[in-house]
Amino acid sequence: MIAVLGYAAILVALAGSVGLVITSVMASRSVDQDPAAVRMPLFALFGGGIAAFVILEIAILTHDFSIAYVAQNSALQTPFVFLFASGWAALEGSVVLWGVLLSVFSMLVWRRLWRGDGLGLGALAVMGAVSVFWFGLMATAANPFALCTEVANGFCSASSWLPVGSMAVPPDGIGPNPLLANHILMAVHPPMLYLGYVGFTVPFAFAISALARSEPGKVWLDRTHRWSLIAWVFLAAGILLGAWWSYEVLGWGGYWAWDPVENAALLPFLAATAFIHSAVVQQRRSMLQAWNFVLIIATFALTIFGTFITRSGVIASIHAFSQSAVGPALLGFLAVVVFGSLALFALRAGAVASSPRLDSLASREGFILVNSFLMTLFAFTVLFGTTFPLMVEAFTGREVSVGQPFFNRVTIPFANPNFDGDKPGTSALLRSCRRLGGSQSPRLRRDWDSVRTLDAGRTFWCVAHSTTTTTHPCPSILIGGSGFAVRAQKAETPSSCTCEPGGSSSLMRSGSLRREYRLTPRLHRWPTYRGYPASAPGSVRDGGRA
Repeated sequence: MIAVLGYAAILVALAGSVGLVITSVMASRSVDQDPAAVRMPLFALFGGGIAAFVILEIAILTHDFSIAYVAQNSALQTPFVFLFASGWAALEGSVVLWGVLLSVFSMLVWRRLWRGDGLGLGALAVMGAVSVFWFGLMATAANPFALCTEVANGFCSASSWLPVGSMAVPPDGIGPNPLLANHILMAVHPPMLYLGYVGFTVPFAFAISALARSEPGKVWLDRTHRWSLIAWVFLAAGILLGAWWSYEVLGWGGYWAWDPVENAALLPFLAATAFIHSAVVQQRRSMLQAWNFVLIIATFALTIFGTFITRSGVIASIHAFSQSAVGPALLGFLAVVVFGSLALFALRAGAVASSPRLDSLASREGFILVNSFLMTLFAFTVLFGTTFPLMVEAFTGREVSVGQPFFNRVTIPFANPNFDGDKPGTSALLRSCRRLGGSQSPRLRRDWDSVRTLDAGRTFWCVAHSTTTTTHPCPSILIGGSGFAVRAQKAETPSSCTCEPGGSSSLMRSGSLRREYRLTPRLHRWPTYRGYPASAPGSVRDGGRA
């Protein structure tokens, strides 16, 4: 009975998702554009998603081993914390978690719409389309309420896709993977990552809505700026907790091993960091509009790619806890997202991407663009190293592996925090930027001082360097790094970060890094907005006032 109720909740949410797409599109094209028109399908999506998750947890906590998912991922002796966390420990449960979070976010977006908000209704249509895929996946290839139909050696050995029919109930379940039931972070790390993954659906949906409606400007950025920051923080926390978990449980001798699934979580984080940086420029100077569309599309696509890598089992990884046949569906959805979004962007680029041209790279906006470009190159390099074994095996049939030496060698030139330019690891581009910072021009020095506090590459180099070569807790820098995205990096932020083997690190009172550092030579004395001065005293923009 509980399987029937759970599957019915999934079908209700799926119907609500389809209805949300249709009604949102119709409402966005109507005269009054009333958000109340999407109330019924949205409530069906929200209620169905919540009900599916709650029913699955009830089945797990009551040890209903007639459901194959419960029998294969829990047991009578499983402690309560890990029993509850079994709801997202495997493929089907993680898809349910994704769906329920997406339904909650859709409801939150709807509550902030108003009459005549065509952009918001278009975003709801996009979120409804994404919901159609996830709840459709639950209703077909990843049904969490499939019945156990055969028992062998006391455990469920076969299941039926339908939630009705003959069933066999084993006396006990197999239980979760031992690696998933020996640390409390199992109950925290995956939900944090999924909150970050699903959170980026909101800015992506608003971006696609702006493209579809040919609405230029920064309105979609202003409305999703907080969403982007919240999703970024959750994703950062998830990566940090995962690094801690791996150190405690797996005993790698470090926090990071460039495992494919680790890289899959890092990729959207890097793209999102680049997006948050460049979005500030568009919000304040109306520049980089086209670049921001590309970055948010890449960020959302990489969240789908990360799920594909984690749950398809196509890459050998210590994180590959579950393997199933949903890989082709995830890959197909990824292809639709990438090619569909880029095709729409190509059609609308002329209408939405008109913006003032960048005068020079030797400016605040220029340095932020360079920083964003470096982060994108960093992400592309990690993506290439992660997918290279797949490409080689697909075209040649040979099995190859890409390990830590490759990533350590190719990522440091993009993210080396040493801006002195006198060590081998520093890239030529950063050395040239350092020379600009030492220029005799007051304007160039001022631009350099204001922008270098935003360089997220230093944070990620510290994380990568320390986690692959040492065992000290330097990844706590990731928390401190969230300051530049959330608190806009006040002028007191240190201008460099040094991570050395055998050292230690902690956070200062203000969230800055208490490590070996030197303060910015000259502190800003004028107001800043999210990382760079809105108008520097004495500049041409300020009218020359001191």
